[in-house]
Amino acid sequence: MKLICLEKLSVPAEQKKVNEDELYFSESVAFVLDGATGLGEPLIQNEESDASWFVRNLKSFLKSRITDDEPVEESLFYAVKKTKNLFNAITSKYNVKKFQIPSSGLILVHLNNHTLNIHRLGDCEIYCLLEDGKIWKFPNSPLESFDNHSISLLQKEIASGKPFPEARKAIASTLRRTRSMMNSPGGYSALSPDLKYTEYLETKKIDAKSVSKILLCSDGFSISFKQYGICKVEEILSKSGPSLKQIINEIRKIENDDKSLLKHPRLKPQDDATAMIIEVAKPF
Repeated sequence: MKLICLEKLSVPAEQKKVNEDELYFSESVAFVLDGATGLGEPLIQNEESDASWFVRNLKSFLKSRITDDEPVEESLFYAVKKTKNLFNAITSKYNVKKFQIPSSGLILVHLNNHTLNIHRLGDCEIYCLLEDGKIWKFPNSPLESFDNHSISLLQKEIASGKPFPEARKAIASTLRRTRSMMNSPGGYSALSPDLKYTEYLETKKIDAKSVSKILLCSDGFSISFKQYGICKVEEILSKSGPSLKQIINEIRKIENDDKSLLKHPRLKPQDDATAMIIEVAKPF
């Protein structure tokens, strides 16, 4: 058995210079990283963002370590530890607070011995189309509830007449409190330059023979069907569904037509959008 990538795409928000998402694919491993820059002054010099530095290094260390001879959890631990050591060396002169550090969501699938080992942190998504036509996914991430609370506060600020930059500043304390709850009881999970993520890593094992196709994506893409109503997951995974490029183009059109953020409430005008469609190829 092997994984076959049918389509993959990662597109940054139009107003940004850098993509803070990353993706990777091989015949046995695929993953999406959704980076988030810390809520403070940049800590890493000569980089477009701390988050892009973080996910780029995570991806590099992880892909260099992945092998069928080692559990993917160990490869991930290695990558996070190496990135942590780099980050600590760069920022050792700073008194870094938790809300300042870059972080990342993760969705990862590893095909090993006819089993799909699936791991998640944060609000990246996986949708497995089963052979019986049903869809399997993880439950909603706790991060969604925190984000929805922040979005409701942001909406009130925008509705009062504040432009987006001022409205965002008005809820900065709430955003920082949420970020400080990363990888802590009652909070949410994420990759960051420490090893606490291991306590919060969501894991699921599925018989690969029962899975037909898989959609991996960041929340900047899943907003297309979770909020915007552009399409359904079943359509994306069907033979006649829209392409990832068509979906992301429609995401951008909706967001550009709603610059006030009032028709479609969200935390930012646009987000990086990343998705990958995979087929689970089975031997005859």
